[in-house]
Amino acid sequence: MAAKITAIITFTFIVLIPSNLLQGWGFKAHVRINSDAIDTLPIGMKSFFEKERVYISEHAADADKWKSTDKGEFPRHFIDLDLYGTYPFNELPRDYEDAVEKFGAEMVNSSGTLPWRIAEFTQKLADEMREGDANKIRITAAALGHYIGDAHMPFHSAENYNGQFTNNEGVHNQFEKLMVNSFMDEYDPKMPEATPVEQPLETAFEIVMSGYQKILPILEADAKARAGLSDSLKTILADWKADPVTEYLEIFYAEVGETGWKQMSNASLMLGRYWITAWETAGRPTLP
Repeated sequence: MAAKITAIITFTFIVLIPSNLLQGWGFKAHVRINSDAIDTLPIGMKSFFEKERVYISEHAADADKWKSTDKGEFPRHFIDLDLYGTYPFNELPRDYEDAVEKFGAEMVNSSGTLPWRIAEFTQKLADEMREGDANKIRITAAALGHYIGDAHMPFHSAENYNGQFTNNEGVHNQFEKLMVNSFMDEYDPKMPEATPVEQPLETAFEIVMSGYQKILPILEADAKARAGLSDSLKTILADWKADPVTEYLEIFYAEVGETGWKQMSNASLMLGRYWITAWETAGRPTLP
């Protein structure tokens, strides 16, 4: 049922969003992540989310659209961990105020604030669940899904976000959007029931650090896939608006397709966990 609803949403809504706003995982992936997360929820809160499945899914890209009206929104979708040293980045305080005190507000904000945004929106969702405003709940739930999805996209955790420093330019779009869109029919995750997270902020940092560790294998797969391409096709790979290069994607998908699916399914499960965390923080209210 969820897959059918997702297909309907994708078909009817994709034409309404300008292509330059379909960032993050790509619209189809964000829709699927949000929709599948609903299937992980316990009975006590699932009925509200099931009723709002279409809204929460089709508005999965809204947080990207906020960038056009809020100059502060852009860095909330990533964090360049490698600007703070080496894995596991202990040099970077997990507390935002401590990080600012150590590195300065300009450094911290320009390097990305995604984990703190996730923690912020988890608390925001809890407050809205406590208040019982259905419209606020669904807006924030959808946006939290977007941020959780971005946190699971490996290239949202490093300065080399598009392979621009390693002769892999264009790999960001190839991995998060073109590969996923081209092979989405093969994606069929089995979603378990979610449980709450004990430390939303610390868990958010763990998510982006886990994604960071997957960057090198993806870059290696990209290099292998583009090795036999002509120079003209390699140039196309770097064009965010270009059509998929089939011969490239077939090799790339064979190498890291499972990584992409695992990151998406993990994002859905983790999103369910954060929604439950907000609900429990609010005192398990009956949702409107």
